[in-house]
Amino acid sequence: PYTSKNLYSFTSLNDGAAPSAPLIQAKDGYFYGTTQLGGEYGDGSLFKVDSAGNVTPLHEFNGSDGEGSISSLVQASDGNFYGTTSWGGAYNEGTIFKMDTSGNLKTLYSFTGGNDGGNISSSLIQGKDGYLYGTAFNGGTSSSGTIFRIDLLGNFTTLYSFSGGTDGYGPEAPLIQAADGLFYGTTLEGGNLSCEVWPGSGCGTIFSIDANGNLTTLYSFSGGPDGANPSEALFEATDGAIYGTTLFGGDASCNVSTYTGCGTIFKIDQAGSFTPLHAFTGGADGGVPFSSLIQAGDGDFYGTDTAGGDPSCSVVASGENYATYVGCGTVFK
Repeated sequence: PYTSKNLYSFTSLNDGAAPSAPLIQAKDGYFYGTTQLGGEYGDGSLFKVDSAGNVTPLHEFNGSDGEGSISSLVQASDGNFYGTTSWGGAYNEGTIFKMDTSGNLKTLYSFTGGNDGGNISSSLIQGKDGYLYGTAFNGGTSSSGTIFRIDLLGNFTTLYSFSGGTDGYGPEAPLIQAADGLFYGTTLEGGNLSCEVWPGSGCGTIFSIDANGNLTTLYSFSGGPDGANPSEALFEATDGAIYGTTLFGGDASCNVSTYTGCGTIFKIDQAGSFTPLHAFTGGADGGVPFSSLIQAGDGDFYGTDTAGGDPSCSVVASGENYATYVGCGTVFK
């Protein structure tokens, strides 16, 4: 009874190529998305598509206005779409842009790679105060990434620069704003610097930060049963706890990837009390979850992982970040 239908195949021309971020459905009913490649200049594009698969190209990046958008758009309270690019702009360190429903684009900010940050891989979110908040993987005072905010006119503020030490290195995932008004997020590395599951120092952290830039490190991953290297957005559930996934760590006997462990699912409260919920085995339950969780109407959590499942699957010979995987992944709850 369930079927899959291909709505559109990208051509790498003005429609773009290699879309790697989720679509969003806007107030006008269309779905809007980004591509990291293709377009006239090969720098990616922005598009909209209806439920019948009719695609309308809206903008082709040309490098000077950005290059390589790998994050979702967000439709802000003014009706415009806001997004980021990982490269391009005035300093080739990425941009923040806004676009209207007709495709008219304005670059709001070009990252310098300095104290403001650089190489944005995550989506923006609009806070309850109307500002847009985001993370930069690189740059900052210690070249370890930043947290920033920007208003809808383009006025930019760096809120926090990671040190690369116990506070973390490399915030890769979008922030979330919880019911308490604080923002929560993760860093891919840093924290416990004796942990080196990933080819770098530290196994990542979970943090909270207020709108003034006051950051609290809530948890540092050890690379053991708790997991290592969170890369996707956290999620606040109806029970008030915050849930997330890690790429590695957990079950040390898992050999799905070239790194130790196949990842975990965890929850943490706002005070930093941490509970591991599941360690992937790399077998039927899968492993290496490059995805955020969602909570459905039945109260359960759903997600996907990159590896594990059917061990006879040979479609995926190598995966992201240089790990070699066995199996083609699963959908789990």
